[in-house]
Amino acid sequence: MAIIESNNNQYLAVGIIKLCGLEAVEAVFGVDERNKIVRKLCQRIAEKYAQCCDIVTFNADLYLLLCRENVQTFTRKIAMVNDFDSSFGYRNLRIHKSAICEPLQGENAWSYAEKLKLAISSIRDHMFSEFIFCDDAKLNEIEENIWIARIYSPCNGNWRTIPRLSTDR
Repeated sequence: MAIIESNNNQYLAVGIIKLCGLEAVEAVFGVDERNKIVRKLCQRIAEKYAQCCDIVTFNADLYLLLCRENVQTFTRKIAMVNDFDSSFGYRNLRIHKSAICEPLQGENAWSYAEKLKLAISSIRDHMFSEFIFCDDAKLNEIEENIWIARIYSPCNGNWRTIPRLSTDR
């Protein structure tokens, strides 16, 4: 992401928008319908955030928002959970969003994007669109939960018990 790495602008907050369920739309309705949804989403994101944010498109379903002014308006807009959902009309299509509200330099935006992608990954399978407001404590909690899930998953519910060492002899 050379665009981000060479960016020396100052930002007030950063957010991410993830469109989940595109593969289901594509499987049922085809690539043309999927592309129509992506174009509509891009248009809506631009209409809603262009006046206060720089928008970076990672791919068809992932968008980074770098808030350059009016952080209160940005947080209010990004925290709306169902602002895009009703316009698409597909049951399994979800839009997850996450934000961190702290000042940052443009060249550091990539590390913030990685944190927000981690937050989004913790809710990617949720049935409804959701928003997560992140700070360091929330990110640590998410990271810990993902770590626990990775350990638990291969065990298929059978936790290995580690024998305790007795100090009584």
